[in-house]
Order: sequence, then C-alpha cells, then structure tokens
Amino acid sequence: MDRYQFRLPVRLKPSPDVPVLELYDIDDALDFLRSVPEERRGAEFLAAADACAAASMDRMSSEDARWMLVRFAREAELLSNDMRVAIDDRGEIVLLDGAAAGRAS
Repeated sequence: MDRYQFRLPVRLKPSPDVPVLELYDIDDALDFLRSVPEERRGAEFLAAADACAAASMDRMSSEDARWMLVRFAREAELLSNDMRVAIDDRGEIVLLDGAAAGRAS
C-alpha cells in the first residue's frame, strides 16, 4: 500500500446536490482542502490542512492526517452520513457515533 494512501477512504457530502466524494489519499485530501471556501476555514480546517501537508512531507503518518481530516469534516458537517467507521491507532476498524444504533434496527 502506498504510504500516502488511507486505509479507509474519507467520504464527504459537500452539499445535497453533489454526489458523495471519496478521498483515498493525502493528495485527494489536499485537493479537497484547497477547494474549501474561506468562510469554512476555521481552526479544525487549519489543523487538517497542516496535518495533510505534514503527511505529504513524511513528517506525520497518513492515518494521523486522515483523523484530522475526519475531525474537520465532522465539525464542518461535511462527513457523509454513511461514514461510520474509522481505523484506530492499532489498525483496527472501530464504529463511530451512531453506527451501533444503525445496525440494531
């Protein structure tokens, strides 16, 4: 696996009329972050952008940068509703908020 590739893609829903966007690696993440309008660029955005830039220079792992990207997307309400799993620091898939409730029905 490419060291810049995410274990799981980050699925975003930028607006209701746009299909789900999947980010597979650091390059996809950086392209997406460049397209974020100025008014949505707060502290979480800057943290995600810095993390992705650091990962692109091998100063941070791609998975750590992915977590920062997911954090920004959740805060900005850009995360797709079906984005309910993540990878923990041991490489294990973990359920995120609401995932267990969705499976119980």
